Amino acid sequence: MQRWTPSRWLARAFSKSPHHLCTGKKGERLAQRWLQRRGYRTVARNMRLGADEIDLLMWAPRREALVIVEVKTRVLPRGASGEAHNPLDSMTSTKQARQMRAGQQLIARLARSDQAIRFDVVSVRLPDGGRPVVEHYVSAFDHKRGA
Repeated sequence: MQRWTPSRWLARAFSKSPHHLCTGKKGERLAQRWLQRRGYRTVARNMRLGADEIDLLMWAPRREALVIVEVKTRVLPRGASGEAHNPLDSMTSTKQARQMRAGQQLIARLARSDQAIRFDVVSVRLPDGGRPVVEHYVSAFDHKRGA
């Protein structure tokens, strides 16, 4: 159980970001570190491509693909089951289409048009008072070249 401290309360009360944005940033940091420990290398974080954003852009461990990673983070209330609050439930077809559009823009900007690009999703669950749970979904959805 976390102890209440005035500094923690003040930091949250006067934070410039809404709470959900702070949660998202924490999830992105956890996902980035988790992937790096498994051999991924960070290229960019919160990369803007027009109206779209890529949470993490990383090289796969053997540089076989450039990986666009969408990070989905949820805070679980005490006693809630992880299955009831699956972050992947919010990965709608609209969000997938945005990621694919960002991937197409990225391909257009790359010097190599034959570069393999993969779309992964990392789910981060933050249980109240517990350890974060990270799940990595490799090739969570497909991108057809030229589509």
